[in-house]
Parts: sequence; C-alpha cells; structure tokens
Amino acid sequence: MAKDASSPSPSSLVPPTVPMELHVKNREKLLRALRQHLSDSSRPLRGFVFLQGIANFESDLNTLHPILTECRVLKSDLELALIQFANDISSEAHVQVMRNIRVGMKEYQLESMFLHHTYMYGGCRHCSYTCICATGGNSAVLHYGHAAAPNDRTFEDGDMALLDMGAEFSFYGSDITCSFPVNGKFTSDQRLVYNAVLAAHDAVISVMKPGVNWVDMHKLAEKTILDSLQKARILV
Repeated sequence: MAKDASSPSPSSLVPPTVPMELHVKNREKLLRALRQHLSDSSRPLRGFVFLQGIANFESDLNTLHPILTECRVLKSDLELALIQFANDISSEAHVQVMRNIRVGMKEYQLESMFLHHTYMYGGCRHCSYTCICATGGNSAVLHYGHAAAPNDRTFEDGDMALLDMGAEFSFYGSDITCSFPVNGKFTSDQRLVYNAVLAAHDAVISVMKPGVNWVDMHKLAEKTILDSLQKARILV
C-alpha cells in the first residue's frame, strides 16, 4: 500500500535555503568578470553587451574557460553547505536502495527508488549524471546505464550490484559509488575484492590532507589493492 504525503518522512535532512539575490549576485559577478576579460584581451564588446546577431556568432569554447575554472576553485560557506546536502541526501538514498533491493528486481527499479528519495525528501529534480545501476556482468561495463544500456537487467541471486548515482541540488552535485551483494551476503571471492578496495579507500583517506599530490594517492590505492590480491595469492 502506498504511503500518503502525510506519512512520516524517512529523512531528517533539510535542504539549504538559497537566496534569490545570491543567484543575481553570482550572475552579475560572472558578467563583470567576462566584460573585464573581453576588455583585457581587446575583444569586441558589442556582441556581448547587446546580443545582436548572436545567431551569426561562432562558438567560443575558450573565453569563459579560465573564468569558470577559477570560480570552481574556492567555495563559499553556502556552496559548501549545498555540496554537503547533495552528498547527504544521495547517501541517504543509497541506503534506502540497499534496504529495499530484492533478488528478481530490475536495475531500473533501483534507479527509480534513488530518484524518488532525492526528489521527494531533498527537492533534487536532477542527478549529476545518468544513473548507473549495474548488476552481474554489467558491473564491468564502464558508464553502463546510458540510452544504449538502460539499466534493464533482472538481477539474480549471487549478483553484485554496482550503483553509481548522485543527486544535484541548486546546481551542485554529488557523485557516489557503492557495491554490495543483492542478496545481502558476500561470497568469499566477493568479500576478498570488496575488502581490497575498502582497504585502499581507507588508506587514502587516512593520509589525505592539503598539499598531498593526487597522483601519490592514486599510487597508494593501487599498491594497497595489489598487496591485498597478493596476500590472497591471486597475484604472485
């Protein structure tokens, strides 16, 4: 039986309030920066200011790049709150999917549960990217879940599920991937690989701090996984 709208919410999260004036200020700040950039580079301002004959303009993928890139470097307290909320509601939705998954369901049903939770309880109308709900052999397909592979497999007992889904809130997105057995019980091989990746994750998190090179973190993760596989005599 479906729950009505007055039923208690399974979520205690409250979406951050984004003042409309912030959107206006951000737009004005970007426009000022673009005007200054065009002026400094001796580019004509007429087309930008009046937007006359815009259909005749050629695409320019370079002018805004340094400005937008710089805008993404530092985050305000509100931006951090928006990112945190997008991650919190996405994490919560992943847990709801784990609790409700059953052998014999379709992959797209997991996607539907995730989308429902993030929208119903978080006000997230969009995802950061197309949801990836891969089970069984589909878990080995990079970026599975697009139009040519639409999350439509019926998963079976013993399958692993690899779910890569993240909600977007007020233009700030999350990106969360998790793996677990659809029947709730790891086989010995599944547990071995899962724990190897978990150990790599924990190793990186334990040394992550400002100033650390991300390439070194990548190498640390690889070394940790290889060490685990070597201990299990999968690698020699």
